[in-house]
Parts: sequence; C-alpha cells; structure tokens
Amino acid sequence: MIESAWTCKHCKRRFISERAFMKHECTQMVRGREIQTVIGQSAYGLYKVWMEKQRRAAPPIETFLSSAYYSSFMKFSAWARETGIPEPQKYVELMINSKIAPALWRRNEAYQIYLEHFDKRTDPITQATTTLETLLDLAEGLECSPGEVFSKFQVGDILELIQQRRLSPWLLFCSRSFKVWYQGLHDADRSALMKSIGIDYWANKMESKPQVVAELKAIAESIGL
Repeated sequence: MIESAWTCKHCKRRFISERAFMKHECTQMVRGREIQTVIGQSAYGLYKVWMEKQRRAAPPIETFLSSAYYSSFMKFSAWARETGIPEPQKYVELMINSKIAPALWRRNEAYQIYLEHFDKRTDPITQATTTLETLLDLAEGLECSPGEVFSKFQVGDILELIQQRRLSPWLLFCSRSFKVWYQGLHDADRSALMKSIGIDYWANKMESKPQVVAELKAIAESIGL
C-alpha cells in the first residue's frame, strides 16, 4: 500500500501525489481563507451578536466555519457592506425581534422593516443633516451646486443613496430641485422611483409633522436646494 505524503490540514484528505494535493480545494479550505477577510471577520462578529442576543453562548470561530448559518452570515455581511448599512448590529437585533431568519435578512421586505425602524428612531433633522453633507460632498466633487447634483446621476444611483439613507426623503421631498428633477423623469422611471421610496408612506409621515416639514423646506431653500 502506498503511503500518503500529503494531507490537507482542513479536511484531512490524503494524497499520494503532490500535483493532486496542490490542485485540491475543499470547502473547509475556502472558508478558512474567507474568514480572514474583512467580510469574514464581520460575518463572524454578527454571528456572535445573533447568538448572544438570543442568550446563547457564541461558539469559537472554528465552529462557525462548519455552521449551517455560515453562508447566510457571509452573504449578509457582504450585502450589508455593499448596501451601506450604518449599524449592521442594530439590523441583526431588529431581525431577531422581528423573528426573521438569517437567510431572509437580505430580502427587500426585511430591508423595508429596517428602513422604517431607522426612520422612526432617527429624527428628521439628523437625517437632513446627513443628506446635506452628502449633497455638499457630491457637489464639490462634481463642481456644481447642491441642487444640480440630481441631474448628474442616473435614477438607480439616486435610489441607492436613498436606500442607504445617505439621502433622506425627509429633505428630498422638501427640496424644489429634487421635485423638478423627478418630475422631469420618464413616466416609468418616476413611477419606479416613487414606488421604491414609498411615496404613500412618506406623504402620511410628512403630513403628520407640518412644523418639521416647514423647517426642512427653509433649510433646503437656504442652500439653493
């Protein structure tokens, strides 16, 4: 019997040739590399939060690598980073309280729950301040006025900034420039934008806070927005 000279330290599989050993790539090996990345470290950190918030002991990282939840948390970590979730830990806590399983956290329905929660706990002026900072930064980079920023981007780009709450509907719907921009869109683009933002939800929300709306309109007008 030929004795194996090469053994994978991850899955313990043995190989009788160096060529076969070098070509080998098992799931454990791939996960071992992934967990060292920023996304991997974030995924494990969020997994620990998820476990601890349910009053369960967080297992060591080696256990996480073989967990049935590994893929869900890796995908969520990458999605949260790409989407620009400001506080992923808060997102996880909300999903736990809403009894939503990790595999479903990236769904639009789950994200809408998060956005509504974010809007309820973050006051309009704070959101407007973030929006102003975003528009001023973009305007500086594009060498234009804040009110001209919208026309420099595609609808999808503006929507992405809104979904990230880098641009808040609180200030946008108080802005003449934004109104002129979206009214100039093609019907299909305008309808898709309003549907994605949730126009009925925001109309009711702003109608309930007339003083805030008046203040935000004054802010928008003061910077030519």
